[in-house]
Amino acid sequence: MKRLRLNLHLPFFSAVIAMFIITVFGFIYFEEESIHEEKREIVGKFFNNLEIKSHYDTNVFSRFIDIIESDASIVKSFQARNKNDLFRLTKPLYEKLNQDLEVTHCYFILNDGTVF
Repeated sequence: MKRLRLNLHLPFFSAVIAMFIITVFGFIYFEEESIHEEKREIVGKFFNNLEIKSHYDTNVFSRFIDIIESDASIVKSFQARNKNDLFRLTKPLYEKLNQDLEVTHCYFILNDGTVF
């Protein structure tokens, strides 16, 4: 009789343990897939935001260059290589860029690549 009970209980408990193991591994698999999907979404959003920011910054710097090129006194000071006058004329523009975009440096570069 004991052998009969063992023969009945062993398959039942084995099936319950197998279902438990399959359920646990199923939850782990789906949780990992969810995590990986969230990571892909975060990376996608990051690159999208980076692209938007870079387009914005490019437009701002393009306008900044246009302002400098259109100001005859700045161009004249640059051509005369008058550092003090160039600094005085461009300081308000630099301060605005520093305040709005956190620009920390502004360089004027000569045609030969030398930083003026």
